[in-house]
Amino acid sequence: MNKKNIGIFGGAFNPPHDGHLQSLKHVKKVLELNKLCAVPYYKSPHGKSLSNALPTDRLNMLSLMLSKEKNIQPEAFEIKQKNISYTYLTIEEFKKNHLNDNLFLIMGVDTFENFSSWKNFEKIITQANIVITTRSGVSIQDLKDYIPSELKAYIMEDVLKAFKTSTKKIKKILLATEKYLYFVEVPSVFVSSTELRTLISDKKSCPEHLHKNVFSYIQEHNLYLDKYRAVTDARAFTVFCSKFLSEQGGVGTLAFNLTEENSLSDFSLITSADNNKKVSFLAESLIRSVVENYSVKPQHVEGLDDGRWVILDYGFLIIHLFHEPMRGKYYMEELWKDCKEVV
Repeated sequence: MNKKNIGIFGGAFNPPHDGHLQSLKHVKKVLELNKLCAVPYYKSPHGKSLSNALPTDRLNMLSLMLSKEKNIQPEAFEIKQKNISYTYLTIEEFKKNHLNDNLFLIMGVDTFENFSSWKNFEKIITQANIVITTRSGVSIQDLKDYIPSELKAYIMEDVLKAFKTSTKKIKKILLATEKYLYFVEVPSVFVSSTELRTLISDKKSCPEHLHKNVFSYIQEHNLYLDKYRAVTDARAFTVFCSKFLSEQGGVGTLAFNLTEENSLSDFSLITSADNNKKVSFLAESLIRSVVENYSVKPQHVEGLDDGRWVILDYGFLIIHLFHEPMRGKYYMEELWKDCKEVV
């Protein structure tokens, strides 16, 4: 059986854009990959906050962008884990499904510079080749300097000599693990997800380098709106959420003003229900109601599937929805007993 070449490209995709797509297509062609999987992470190990697009939103947008691409597809493994996304675990999962195939982990040069700080990076280089995408005009010496010092111990040949004998399109270096580092020059597309999020919040037309079906999804789900324009009164927003949860059957709903405390948020809200399904129902209903009334989504959501303890993080307001036994176990209102209640 012939071995297949499988590419893996991880990231936030917040939102996905032409810069991502052109890099994927170019690497797939140059390395002759049979399949390339784009893997949005659920939560970065580096603690990056991801605006108001939920993990499922990012996966859905990626699916839309790749819907017409041949052998380039989204992979939901990290989203389904609902946990911090460690690449070595993702590589292990791919290896289980592609036991005899060649894996290629693809990343930008800025990411590669910090590669040796990744959890269990040593495991990764035993199971996958590393592909580093670079822009045109980068010198051979600069490429050498990008290699993290901890990774240099695994290099089995003279780097500059290896680069000079490589092809123009691909420069590769053999590692002691019998895997390779590949440096691949990709076409320059001057766009970033950060820039696009700003353009989306300011314009009603589809920005350049963003696919129209992705933009339609963003509009339909009210993503990337400026939360400070949408929510001008955090206290009133807290009162709205508190009242909504009480009306929907939340038990013992309490809201606290934490502005005078050393807290991650300005306000907190606690409620509970007598079963897990009811907790998840309350959380999902509130998310929809807030979108309808304020056009914002939580920056982060935890525990929605489990329903024992759901956290909705709106930045200035963090909402805790408990199954009643869990609330009794943690009794979080005791933490804020000296704070003013919001009524």
